[in-house]
Amino acid sequence: MLSPFQIMATQKITQIRKQHPDLALIGRLLDAVPHPCWLVAGSRNSQKIIGVNPAALQWKGLSRKKFLALDSETLIKHLRKDLGVGGLRVKSVTTVQGQSRIIEILEPQRGQVSSFIERVLDSIEDMVFVKEAESLRFVAFNRAGEKLLGYKREQLIGKNDYDFFPKKEADFFTNRDRQVMKSRKSLDIPEEEIHDSKGRLRYLHTRKIPIYDSNGKPLFLLGMSMDITAHKRVSAERKSLRKKTDQLKKEHESREKFISMLAHDLRGVLAVAKGSAELIMRAPVGAPLLKTAPKRIVDGVNRAERLLRDLLDVERYRAGQRFFIEPMPMELKSWLDTTIADFSAIHGDRFQVDCAEPVVEGVWGSEELRRILENLVNNALKYGDKSQKITIRLKKVGEVVRLVVHNRGSYIAPSKRKFLFEAFQRVSEQDMKGTMKSGWGLGLIIVKSLAEAHGGTVFVESSKNDGTLFGVELPIDAGAVSE
Repeated sequence: MLSPFQIMATQKITQIRKQHPDLALIGRLLDAVPHPCWLVAGSRNSQKIIGVNPAALQWKGLSRKKFLALDSETLIKHLRKDLGVGGLRVKSVTTVQGQSRIIEILEPQRGQVSSFIERVLDSIEDMVFVKEAESLRFVAFNRAGEKLLGYKREQLIGKNDYDFFPKKEADFFTNRDRQVMKSRKSLDIPEEEIHDSKGRLRYLHTRKIPIYDSNGKPLFLLGMSMDITAHKRVSAERKSLRKKTDQLKKEHESREKFISMLAHDLRGVLAVAKGSAELIMRAPVGAPLLKTAPKRIVDGVNRAERLLRDLLDVERYRAGQRFFIEPMPMELKSWLDTTIADFSAIHGDRFQVDCAEPVVEGVWGSEELRRILENLVNNALKYGDKSQKITIRLKKVGEVVRLVVHNRGSYIAPSKRKFLFEAFQRVSEQDMKGTMKSGWGLGLIIVKSLAEAHGGTVFVESSKNDGTLFGVELPIDAGAVSE
């Protein structure tokens, strides 16, 4: 809780306002102070609480009437260490009839009034400033404000925002000041930026209050600003931490699924290998299965080997280790035709090649390029429209080549595309018909890591009318990058 404090005054604030226009802001000031605060008057031996702000009422849980009936000395004894005492005193007398106590006004000097206001402002822990209503020049500034902005009040008094702050900030402050004075209502600004004397950016929570005399003439603008820079920084760090926590949680869940899938697939590979081996052991010499069973065993082992290789490659990439390629001079158009012919032998007539250039020469890693294309093609086979052909485009653009695999599959929303090249992520859990898609979620991150090893990049485009394309853009001479 903010520390309570007491202010000594000459008379009731309603009387002060009438006699001293420059003290009219004290009542509003007390109400704006976030600390529990009360105003007392009387002699040294007899003091009476004559004013209290809402924060003090809330602190004690009392009505205004009951708080004013409290004994000031008792409050002082309990809170001696927290009190800031200052101001002027009056003496109290009793009427002839002895029926009521009145306060005899002692006329304060103007210097005493200024000293009182300055003490009030300096006792507040947040920045407080007062501006003249018409010119918006500073007429008062407290010690907390000096510390926050790095300017002495002597530098500020008589000047306005444009003398200290960037024009954009000064425009913002001035426009809000004019708005407050015109509306005759206080304004709460949850967050605003300000630069201190050293150019450091700080964030404030500011409240601005218009002050008028008894005739409604504007006198001052009172401002109170709480420095929320540290709070904002902590909030940003918490938000970042929550985001990282959510990512780790999501990654942990993906890893759990991945391990389950890995165990399932490896169990299947071992079951096929074991079954084929047992058949070979029992089969008579010359049985047909002696020719097919070994191939099933080898295919299963090769699949398990690819899965483990992909997993190790992804973990190495995530650990920050760069992939290395074995660059060699290549003619990419003929290489592409040969590779697609191999894919067609396995998957049928599903592919068409689009390449306008008869020759595309450069330096790349042949095995790494095959892995890139293989992963992109497998992705297209899995998620593309099976009634449509998959197009593989090769194009030279300046000093780079673009290798693209285009399928007529499901549309991928922009919000999902940014996650596609992360580990254990898949394009979709289901296709448009609701059929589950099996996969490891490793293919695209391997494509990304191999493209970067060539000094290149990956990209994805998707539309509801034209389907989806994944591609890589690689420099003509990847050998210079890999050295």
